[in-house]
Amino acid sequence: MEDDAPAAAALPVDLVLEIAARSDPATLLRCAAACRALRLGAASPVFHRGLRLRHAGGEGGRFVPALLRGFFHQRRRRAEGEDPRFVDPLLPRGAPSPEPFRSFLSEYTDLFEFYAPAAARGGLVALRSSNPDEEEEPSVVTTCTSMGVCDPMAGSLEFFRPPGISAHSHVLLSHGCDGIGCRFRLVAANLQSPQADDRAACCCLQTQAYSSDTGAWGPITETWVPGLPRGAEFVRPAALVLDGVAHWLCMSSDHQSYCVLTFSSKASPTVTVTVIREEDDGDDHCRRLHGRKPEELLLVSSPVEGRVSLLVAEQGLEISLWTADAAGSCWTRQVMVDTEKVRQAAAPMELPLDGKRELRWFGEKSGGVLRVVEPVRGCSLYFMLGMGTGRVRMLCRFCRDRDVLVFFPYEMDLSFWRPKITPNVIVHR
Repeated sequence: MEDDAPAAAALPVDLVLEIAARSDPATLLRCAAACRALRLGAASPVFHRGLRLRHAGGEGGRFVPALLRGFFHQRRRRAEGEDPRFVDPLLPRGAPSPEPFRSFLSEYTDLFEFYAPAAARGGLVALRSSNPDEEEEPSVVTTCTSMGVCDPMAGSLEFFRPPGISAHSHVLLSHGCDGIGCRFRLVAANLQSPQADDRAACCCLQTQAYSSDTGAWGPITETWVPGLPRGAEFVRPAALVLDGVAHWLCMSSDHQSYCVLTFSSKASPTVTVTVIREEDDGDDHCRRLHGRKPEELLLVSSPVEGRVSLLVAEQGLEISLWTADAAGSCWTRQVMVDTEKVRQAAAPMELPLDGKRELRWFGEKSGGVLRVVEPVRGCSLYFMLGMGTGRVRMLCRFCRDRDVLVFFPYEMDLSFWRPKITPNVIVHR
């Protein structure tokens, strides 16, 4: 629908919105992004009240007006015409996802053959170049760029040059809203350790922020981090973001000690370090964490008090939650999900206790954790764990998971829509 379409050729806006409201969140978002009139109508409080009443009455059965979550995936060796797809975890098990990526980014279905997701938050996805050949650029960009931010639901893309530092992690921050028309900051971070012969020096956190308001990278900032173990590094590049503050799980070079590095840039850059000490161990070594792979450790928010906590995929299918006390002096461990609960969620399929285990992502708004278990037969099972309820639900099954080109979870809050039209593609030189 176009803003200048003849009135006789267009359905009334309220009728189009009523039809979209009876579908699913993704369809409604695409409808709202079609033109200014639909976006204004979808953003109105009256329309939102209708959605809440419809959900409360059970009509439709699966529309959740407050939140949309799921994940995009695309096969490396896809058949002709096969696009990246959005998997909705609210669909019944075995039901095919109705949303190909084409419905979100139209002709940009080859985007992930050149760009890899660096972070996904607030309804936006940060992208970095995955093309080793700098001279070969994707067809959607005509200038030398290697980073970008896209809004999958509205179909907007904003490309820009990379930061001036070699980033180990990217943190995506939105300005108090999610989704359509949202302003954002993308923080590139690099953790540097002192030279081996410099015993007195401490680690340094390099950061640089890109702002959608200015369309440019800000200055490079260096913040010294006392208390971080020598040779410390990020366990995994993804950061946990709570109230605009980033938290990284770090480990020492000998993999004997772990800590949480907290970074805030709200006023002036500040950092704190919280060492993870087991409740029954006073030597600063987390013996239960020894031998754990990076994909088996994930920072999350505790379901009760919202504290920064650590989720650990332990032996078998068990998942434990580590939470620090108020002083941060010791961490208590409790079993969150036992082996039997995961097996019941996967029934009738039998899960081996020695299969690959991976914690993919924590939803900061939904409190859900996405977990992957790879059985012996080469298929991966995807589960959603609710942190607040402890419930485990199997989402889908992918065979030949190594053939997946790109995978990234997605979550946005639908209550912060902004009725603003943005260009499809913006390129900052």
